[in-house]
Amino acid sequence: MKIFISWSGELSKMLGEILRNWLPSVLQMVKPYFTPSDIEKGARWNIEIANELEASSIGILCLTRENLNSPWMMFEAGAISKAVGSTYVCPILFQVEKSDITGPLNQFQMTLFNKGEMKRLIDTINAKLEEHSLSDDKCDSAFEKWWPELWKNVNDILDGYKVDKQKDVRKDREILDEILILTRLIARQQTEAIEKKPSENSALTGDYILRKIDSKSAADDRKELLKKEEALLQALTKLEEELKCELEKKHRPTKITKRKENNT
Repeated sequence: MKIFISWSGELSKMLGEILRNWLPSVLQMVKPYFTPSDIEKGARWNIEIANELEASSIGILCLTRENLNSPWMMFEAGAISKAVGSTYVCPILFQVEKSDITGPLNQFQMTLFNKGEMKRLIDTINAKLEEHSLSDDKCDSAFEKWWPELWKNVNDILDGYKVDKQKDVRKDREILDEILILTRLIARQQTEAIEKKPSENSALTGDYILRKIDSKSAADDRKELLKKEEALLQALTKLEEELKCELEKKHRPTKITKRKENNT
């Protein structure tokens, strides 16, 4: 079973990589997907990642104080929710309290990074494995064995990490514009996939259009994909609108009402 690990920011990336290496130690049947690339976040949203997202059964979000208001994190949360359902979108809070979470992320069940809540998360993942799941006793034993390693590695990262306040941050408007473009890109990917076939090097290119597109089966497939595309586009567009509202609230100047003085 595949698990999609989402991150935004340097600290979140380091924590995501630790989780990627730790999860299969506890549950051998899970296969985490994590891309540690340093390239721009938007560039990572290619056909490969979209396919991995579609094939994943659970999404884990690595939330830190520096990415709580990250439009990218909210964007990926919405995309993961659309693919696997909100029940299986699992944000993990590192040095963040549940009361700190606002906006669209509030709809998901938060997991604080502590032993009790991480055990409940592992139980949720194990149950999703169904016939490949561990018995309760084996799951408990595996967690107890590997938890100290995760606790140490995560806290070593948290204790040694310093936020680079001088690092350039992209403007919210620029990020939102790119999110809108990517929203439409992801919504069309399923349709494009059926219209293309792999080249000899297995790369998807625009030169290979399905030859039997006019056949009944292909037409039915395309019709179904168009419905999915429309639903996904509506969901992600709604998410974008929520993000805009959150950003407008954040940047809206506080109105101060001056009390009139009565002269007597």
